[in-house]
Amino acid sequence: EIIVVDDGSTDGTSRALRPYFRDIRYIHQENRGLAGARNRGIEESRGEFLAFLDSDDRFEPRMLEVVLDTFRRHPHAGSVATAEREIDSWNRQGERIFTKRSPGYFFTPNGLVGRDTRVGCGRPAVVRRRWVETLGGFDEQIRCAVDCELWIRYSFHMPIVLQPEPLVLRRTHDANLSNNRKQDALDWLHILEKLAREHPDFVERHRPTYRRSLAKNYLRYGRELLA
Repeated sequence: EIIVVDDGSTDGTSRALRPYFRDIRYIHQENRGLAGARNRGIEESRGEFLAFLDSDDRFEPRMLEVVLDTFRRHPHAGSVATAEREIDSWNRQGERIFTKRSPGYFFTPNGLVGRDTRVGCGRPAVVRRRWVETLGGFDEQIRCAVDCELWIRYSFHMPIVLQPEPLVLRRTHDANLSNNRKQDALDWLHILEKLAREHPDFVERHRPTYRRSLAKNYLRYGRELLA
């Protein structure tokens, strides 16, 4: 099923999608932000697996097929994150590939807080629906780093595996939410404070990683205030 959540857009989305209404489910709502749009899509969906695609990114045609094959090879995995290739506003592919940086194919909380923030918690993976029903959806208090919060939270409860072929196309342009560096840093500080509150033993065991991430985001926030 294809569900399109129009999160209060003003760019004629409904008119543009009208020829496809027989093949998609179109839902319009008052603006709730990225997390709210995804949560509405989750509520409306019926499938066993949930795949999230932002309006400016693309899936390669084989992406879902390869991801489902990865689930079959790793039946205990709760989620599959796919490596990504960068594209620009004119669909030109760049050389840059975003993939897992820490060793191994499975993501860990320590990796997601540290080196694996680009793929793993930097973009939404495909997830088994039952885990979303168990662990809850995206945190609507967060504006930018909504993926990071969710996958770090999930990583304490379920295996997340990498699909290494870059079959997701990540579009880079001036309007990317991640370009709001001040808000992104604030979101990360919220994530790290929540992590310390809910998983103090983890923070104690991985104090160097945690402190580096905390310091990096205080520095990012301070730099934006100065700018």
